[in-house]
Amino acid sequence: MVLESIDIRRATIADRDGVEALFQDVFGQARPPETYDWLFYQGDPSGISVVAETEGKIVGHVGTMSRMVVCGAKEVVMATSVDSMTHPGWQKRGINKLLARRLIEENKAEGVGVFGGFSNENSSHTVVQHQQRQSLGSIPLLVRPLRILTRPWRILGASPEPISSSSVQWPDDLKELCANQSIVGIGTRRSLDYLQWRYQCPGASYHCVELRSGDVLQGLGVLGLRHKGGLKLGFVMEILTHRDFEGGDQKVLKALVKKAKELGCDGLCALGFSDSDQRQTFKGSAFVPIKPGLLGERINFSVRALNEALHPIIMEKKSWYLTWGDTDLV
Repeated sequence: MVLESIDIRRATIADRDGVEALFQDVFGQARPPETYDWLFYQGDPSGISVVAETEGKIVGHVGTMSRMVVCGAKEVVMATSVDSMTHPGWQKRGINKLLARRLIEENKAEGVGVFGGFSNENSSHTVVQHQQRQSLGSIPLLVRPLRILTRPWRILGASPEPISSSSVQWPDDLKELCANQSIVGIGTRRSLDYLQWRYQCPGASYHCVELRSGDVLQGLGVLGLRHKGGLKLGFVMEILTHRDFEGGDQKVLKALVKKAKELGCDGLCALGFSDSDQRQTFKGSAFVPIKPGLLGERINFSVRALNEALHPIIMEKKSWYLTWGDTDLV
């Protein structure tokens, strides 16, 4: 069958079942059926889903989840590439390239300023080439050991108890904290609407910590939970602090460490480029860099400016403030 028989088009919510069936064919597992809606239709701005279809069957997909990012002196829409997949029977025929081209066109039409994404070692070359993104390199993983040093056998393949899904219960005054948040570098604008959407990820487990001065919410952190290599790991999803909260990042991080211990985590993971102030915050709280791939996480971050005026800004990798919340991995 030749590529002329393939229809490359923007998807609608009616394509949900076809995309989820493709996900199971490609990755060998099903995910919560609400995931597709959450990724591409429930955010503000909403994401974009593009499919390759032949004879009524979806054989390829690529999409973006969108968010507002602070970039220089303004806010722009950033689209993050997710769910790039081609049916095993249709791989190596150029479908991924056609999907990427259409995805970029759709994002340009929606006024997206920055296009980017996180990719593993296996897919980095393909997405960078087809989506014409420029790599800023691997984001080193930092870990603070919590219980693994006293229970090292866990890393050998123990079977930990399942993690129950859990959504965050947000404080009533979070909107005020979002309006007065401390913003460093290039990063996601953490609005109330964004946080409420992001941490409704189907099947995921998230927990929140709050720091207050009297009745004023000064800081908030979000912890994600996931199993990896027999370990129960916590992930620093968000650190949100008031601009007048001195030493706020370290204080929120300390509260997240305490919460991770209470939840029985073997370790707590964070992201941070080597030259960034963000990385120094983690190292100051006993997080240590580990060799990429040790826990199966070798994450490459690459970007492309769809608004060319933003190119010199986004290529300064140490200016990026990235957390696990910016990925779809936890």
